[in-house]
Amino acid sequence: MSARATSNLKTLGCENIHIKHADGYFGWPQHAPFDAVIITAAANHVPPPLIEQLKDGGKLIMPLAAPGGFQALTIITRTGDDIKSRVITGVRFVPMTGKTMSPARR
Repeated sequence: MSARATSNLKTLGCENIHIKHADGYFGWPQHAPFDAVIITAAANHVPPPLIEQLKDGGKLIMPLAAPGGFQALTIITRTGDDIKSRVITGVRFVPMTGKTMSPARR
């Protein structure tokens, strides 16, 4: 999928776009800090590396999965060391795989 996205973006003439195929739990520390991060797979908790990679005032938007299958699209805002979250609406996304689904995190 990442190879196809790279090809499509190149064909469209899009520049200054970087694509990485890896476990999204860890974010992309080499390019941090970020103004915003959007995650399109549900996790059962907010991955700490994603919060750490936000700029002051940065936002993380992601679906959070609760026990029983309910998912809530959530906006997490970082202001200094203060982290606030707000639920937008119920959603249904595929589950995040990798580190977030390890037995210790379920």
